[in-house]
Amino acid sequence: MEADGVFGHVNASIRKLATDGPPTQTWEFLCECPDIACHALVSLTLDEFDERRAAAQPVPVLATPHPAPPPDRTVSKPIDKPKLVFFYSPQSGRCRRVDGFIAQVLQRRSNHSTFQLVRVAVERHPDLAERFGVKTVPTLCVVEGRRLRKRIAAPGGCRELERELAPWLH
Repeated sequence: MEADGVFGHVNASIRKLATDGPPTQTWEFLCECPDIACHALVSLTLDEFDERRAAAQPVPVLATPHPAPPPDRTVSKPIDKPKLVFFYSPQSGRCRRVDGFIAQVLQRRSNHSTFQLVRVAVERHPDLAERFGVKTVPTLCVVEGRRLRKRIAAPGGCRELERELAPWLH
């Protein structure tokens, strides 16, 4: 069995097991792109996963596609969106609440495409939490380029998040 077939089989198994979850819950899938060295974990809701699987092949199961090398040096580089890094614990009810606050804030005035949302489970990636100076969960960090622009520890609600993220929201 080829590597992409193995990943597809693993993802199909995850999809079967995940049918009881709420539609907004994210699951981690393995990237199914043609790049065999990728092995990226991708967080998707079940609906997002199904959409990518139903698309014409070969569409990778990814939130954003892998960049293809430009055919020549004249191609301009796309502008990167700031990243909203959400440090959470899957066992924390407070983290689940803040995840809902994030969704509400980004939904208002169509700010879905303002940030690239990256969820980081602190139990799986304690090194990242330490590098970002995360002392408590939930914590949100805004990263532009390679610089930390804002850290929001334990936001209390939608209004606080809107106020803290105001420089980036439209």
